[in-house]
Amino acid sequence: SSMASAASTPNALNEKTKELIALALGVAAHCDGCIGFHVKALHRLNTTEEELTEALGMAIWPRPEEPPIL
Repeated sequence: SSMASAASTPNALNEKTKELIALALGVAAHCDGCIGFHVKALHRLNTTEEELTEALGMAIWPRPEEPPIL
């Protein structure tokens, strides 16, 4: 579809950034297949451990028991 094409084509956001967002959304949705798919793509894109850790941190924060710090 045109929406999928627009989402996957690098433009203002590069491919790695889009994959990090997609991974975070997969984690938030508890979608194992999505997580695996996007982790493989991020590995192909040479994502660093620091990048991955930061994205995953955003995916699980804020937790209901922990109010956000603004």
